[in-house]
Amino acid sequence: MPPLLGLLPEAGGHIDFEPAESGVLPVGWLEVNSDRTVGNNWAVLAHLEATSGTKIFAKTAVLANPRPLPKAIWLGRSFRDGEVKIQIKPMGGLGSQDAGLVFRYLNEHNHYRVDANLLTGEVFVQRLQAGRMFPVVGKYRGTFRPNPAGWTLCRVVFDGPRIVVFVNDRRCVEAVDSTEGWAGKAGLWAASGSFTFFDDFEVAAQN
Repeated sequence: MPPLLGLLPEAGGHIDFEPAESGVLPVGWLEVNSDRTVGNNWAVLAHLEATSGTKIFAKTAVLANPRPLPKAIWLGRSFRDGEVKIQIKPMGGLGSQDAGLVFRYLNEHNHYRVDANLLTGEVFVQRLQAGRMFPVVGKYRGTFRPNPAGWTLCRVVFDGPRIVVFVNDRRCVEAVDSTEGWAGKAGLWAASGSFTFFDDFEVAAQN
C-alpha cells in the first residue's frame, strides 16, 4: 500500500510522514493535552534513521508534569474493530519512557491505551471509561526485550472484547475485555517527560 498523509482510506492504510512539512503537526492529526506554553508538542522532524525515508513524527515537548498524557489523534474514520501499528523510538527526556497506541478514542474520558515501557520491556492494555481506568481481564500485561537505542514495533489487534498486543511481532498480551468496546479513533501517546519518535503508522479498520 503506498504511503499516505493525513486521512487514510476508509479501510485503513499507512502513513510514513515523508510528504509532511517539517516542524509542525501533520495534516489530519490533532494534539490532545498539549502544553501551548512550549509551542508544538508534536511535529514532523528529519531523522536519518527513520524506518521509512528520512522523516518521523515526534512528541517533542519534554514536560515536567506527568499528567495529563499528551496524545496525537488521527482524524480519520472511527472504528470498533481492527488493527493499529506503529514504530516507536525513545530519544530521552525526563523519567519514564512509556509510549504506545490509543484506540477506540472518543475523548479523554473514554478510550483504550496500549502502554509500552521502552526501557524496562513491560507492556499492558487498559480501558478508560467515564474517566475511570479499568484493566482488561486475561493476560493484559506482558514483557518484551527492550531496545532503548532503536525502534520497537507495537501492534494492537482488537475485535469486540478480544485485544491482542504484539511487540516486535511477538504476542505479549492476549486479553478479553468486559465490554464489546465502541467505535473510536486511533492515535499515539507518550509520557509527558519523554522525547519520543514515531514512524510507519498503519491502520486496518474492520468496522
